[in-house]
Amino acid sequence: MLKFLSKKIILILKGAAMGGANVIPGVSGGTIAFITGIYEELINTLKSFNFRALKILLKLNFKDLYSHLNLNFIISIGIGIIISVFSIAKLLEFLFENHPILISSYFFGLILASIYYVGKFVERWNFFSITSSIIGFTIALFIAFIPPSLPVEQQDINPVMIIIYGMIGSTGMLLPGFSGSYILLVIGVYELIIKALNDMFNSIQDFLFMVYFLFGTAIGLVGFSFILSWILKRYKNITIALLTGFVAGSLLTIWPWKTETESTFNRVIPEISFELTYACLSIFLGLITITLFEKIASKKNK
Repeated sequence: MLKFLSKKIILILKGAAMGGANVIPGVSGGTIAFITGIYEELINTLKSFNFRALKILLKLNFKDLYSHLNLNFIISIGIGIIISVFSIAKLLEFLFENHPILISSYFFGLILASIYYVGKFVERWNFFSITSSIIGFTIALFIAFIPPSLPVEQQDINPVMIIIYGMIGSTGMLLPGFSGSYILLVIGVYELIIKALNDMFNSIQDFLFMVYFLFGTAIGLVGFSFILSWILKRYKNITIALLTGFVAGSLLTIWPWKTETESTFNRVIPEISFELTYACLSIFLGLITITLFEKIASKKNK
């Protein structure tokens, strides 16, 4: 019983880490899933929401449905994500507003360490895997240089667009190094989504907005899991190399020292100061965090 509870708590904590990472532009919940050893199980679990699951449900065979959908796993991860979004996410929002360099430095450290821990799953570094990694790195750099759009007003979008935004946001949960939140920031809807999330229990309009957004997220997670599962089965080595490139290239997205204008982000070289010292300590803390996550995952898999 204690072992079961311990496993459940660890899964909830991993879900919380994914949720917290996924709401920060430039950080990918998929990276956390990969590092903590739940990536493939997450994809396979999401993929199990298929026609077979529907047939089992229609037979009212809930025991087989529970097993088929791996609900013990997905519920634990889901609880962690929900807790994170409604608590840690608000804390992170506060930190980004008041201590942007320190919190960005922490996530920079997370991603920096992730390059090694994702890359070590590449079984063979050859011409194809190296080329794939370079392509992933280039795509991530290209995304980092896309200028943000002006914020979109809620009345200017319809339910179909909100569902599409949810599908876009879901990519960050499944693709290591690919930040769905950053893409939402680029197209000008990130602030609107955060506002709707914070006010969803105070406004029916914001509540409906989040319902549509979460519906789109669910569609994106399940649909994209089928594609990723198919790719990983056939081209696992090249795919992980591509994801390693994604993670490396995303460092520029979360670069702590930048100024923001209406049309672009200007990344700058930091000046030597006490703030730089604290930022370096924060980067180191990020490195340690990922290392601990990886050690926990390694013990679990032994």
